[in-house]
Amino acid sequence: MIKDAVTPDQTAIVLAQNGIGLEEDYVKLYPNNSIISGVVYLPVTQVEQGIIEHGPLERFEIGTYPAQASAAAKEQCQGLSNLFRAGGGSAPVFDDIQPRRWVKVAVNAAWNPTTALTMCDDANYLRSSVQAEPLVRGIMKEVGTVATAAGYPDAITDGAIENDLARPKSRLETGGKEPSMLTDVRAGRSIEVEAIIGNTLRIGQIHGVVTPYLEMLYALAKARNFALSPDETWKPIARHD
Repeated sequence: MIKDAVTPDQTAIVLAQNGIGLEEDYVKLYPNNSIISGVVYLPVTQVEQGIIEHGPLERFEIGTYPAQASAAAKEQCQGLSNLFRAGGGSAPVFDDIQPRRWVKVAVNAAWNPTTALTMCDDANYLRSSVQAEPLVRGIMKEVGTVATAAGYPDAITDGAIENDLARPKSRLETGGKEPSMLTDVRAGRSIEVEAIIGNTLRIGQIHGVVTPYLEMLYALAKARNFALSPDETWKPIARHD
């Protein structure tokens, strides 16, 4: 989709996407272009047609891919950050963006499928049972184990996990937030299974990490997608007179 807009050796390609392991496909397609990988924190909700409710958080964490990119790529990355800051936004540059990607994928892998599968926002999910919080914590720890095996042992700390859990817990007496997968399911749209869960699961397999939580979430999220967008193999329920 972007091919016609990319000039070799000039255009910087910005990946503002959830998930892990996304960059290599673009490196192969555009080996002579700078790749800027970004982690987006921008909670928004479409409350009705044409009305978008913007949350208080606005942060776009960026860095070159690979981390040891050329000076020209580093300059383009800093230039993008400067553009955001000039417009009143926040776009800090990281020497290596991958640890930040791992933090975000841990959060997404824990909250997105659990809320989409249960149809609960984050706070109502935590209210649902005493097992709810330990499950989310366990998923994030499992993603941290995969990150460690992939070379990022300090990306997902216990402190980072507890900081993430503190946000929905602070909403227990008010109202929760709707993660993007839950928004998609409620709207009848397919959910982003591969970038968030599938790629993390496959990286774990490459490094020999046992990932029971991710395997379970992957199977269930794939089934949810199958129900949302069935193909020709879908069969109706058998009924017997």
